[in-house]
Amino acid sequence: MPSAAVITLNDTRRDNFVTGKIVTADPAAALNVSIGFIPKWVEIINVTNPSYHRWNANMADGKVYQFVGNTGPTLVATGGITPYEGSASASPGFTIGTDAVLNTAADELHFIAYH
Repeated sequence: MPSAAVITLNDTRRDNFVTGKIVTADPAAALNVSIGFIPKWVEIINVTNPSYHRWNANMADGKVYQFVGNTGPTLVATGGITPYEGSASASPGFTIGTDAVLNTAADELHFIAYH
């Protein structure tokens, strides 16, 4: 993961969800978010680039429903959210792609991921 993003998991980790805050890298890059499980539902609020993003496990990899201002939802076909299986050094979670609204340089993202 080339990104130098900062991921903070809040202490609201529960059996069925986890919340957190991400400050994305500059420049923006795809970002693996390790939360200890592969979520069935993810919601992300981009505070810097005001928008709301929603993904569920029935959607294909890289897709996300996106709400910007009074428009939406728009189905983004690539660069959205994808389940992340984890690796030898990182627990499972999800990947935030490089969609230009969801993940731009140095954005502050707040997320909730449901098990």
